[in-house]
Order: sequence, then C-alpha cells, then structure tokens
Amino acid sequence: MMRSVNAPQHLVQSVIVIGRPLGGLQFRRISVWQPLQETIRKSDKDTRQYQAIRLDNDMVVLLVSDPQAVKSLSALVVPVGSLEDPEAHQGLAHYLEHMCLMGSKKISAGG
Repeated sequence: MMRSVNAPQHLVQSVIVIGRPLGGLQFRRISVWQPLQETIRKSDKDTRQYQAIRLDNDMVVLLVSDPQAVKSLSALVVPVGSLEDPEAHQGLAHYLEHMCLMGSKKISAGG
C-alpha cells in the first residue's frame, strides 16, 4: 500500500551571513534553497523522511533522512541522453555517463 506524506519542514531553509559594514555587524538571511510542497508517495512501511528542495540554480534535490542508516549516500540523475546531444557534440551524454561513474585511486568505480 502506498501513502502520501508531506515532507518534514524542520530542515534549515536559509543561512545567516555576517557582514561588517561601517555601522557595525549586520545580519542578513540569504535563501539558498526553497522547499517544494509536492507530496512524495511512499510505502506505509517506509519510515524514512523525505524533503524535495529546489536550489537557487534550479537543481531539484531529494533529501532522505534515515536515522538508522550508518552510512550516507548521494546519487545524481541526469535527465538527458543521446537524443539530447548537440549536433556538433554527438556522444556527449555517453561521455558524461563515463565521467560520472569513473572511479579514482581512493574511490572505486560505480557498482
């Protein structure tokens, strides 16, 4: 069974930047992301908390909070493919796939 839940609203929604103009310290809130009010559908047995946010650069991020998790994870979904390659740059999506999944000396390749 699936149920709809509203994302938790307790996440930080801005950062405070401290400046030092001539008149002394001033505090100013700068929004770095906005919570999305879209309902996230999940299983009744899923106890994790979800929050979708939109960054100032328009990237949409899904935050998942699981207090029982012992490790963290990040994933990237790029909604493009070979059909979106510019005419002058065929193979760009395939190249991006390999660059995103390529390992390093300290981090193994995807999988």
